[in-house]
Amino acid sequence: MRKSAIVLFSFFFFAWLLDLRDSVPAYAHSCQVGYRGVCASYYDGNFIGRTMANGERYHTDTYAVAHRCRPFGQMVQITNLRNGKSVVVEVKDRGPYPEMLGNKKPIAYDLTLQPAKDLGMTKDGVVPIDVVTLYTPRNAKYPCGKKNKT
Repeated sequence: MRKSAIVLFSFFFFAWLLDLRDSVPAYAHSCQVGYRGVCASYYDGNFIGRTMANGERYHTDTYAVAHRCRPFGQMVQITNLRNGKSVVVEVKDRGPYPEMLGNKKPIAYDLTLQPAKDLGMTKDGVVPIDVVTLYTPRNAKYPCGKKNKT
């Protein structure tokens, strides 16, 4: 009788543990292939002086972000979901294009170096994020033909 109770307890305990695995928040996972959240990377000092898509020159202390579909001039708040740190940046560039480098991670935003440091993501390189739109210019042009929600 005692042995069957232990076996029964063990069964339910491990079933409970397996059930917990599905309840882990999405942001606890890394930005690997198959991750359905939004992720960000950053570009480092190798791009200093180069022209961004909006015509301005890139500097490491610029609070800017690249996105494929958001209009230039839009202000967004980006929060690193691993540590809760946030920054406000302006969309000034197009990209990222990780597939050009053979990277299949779901990266939707590319930050300049200073905001990446403020978010504490320079060690990880790619982090899960949350994005909130704060301001969109009145004459905003959406390059993808529609308002992008990511």
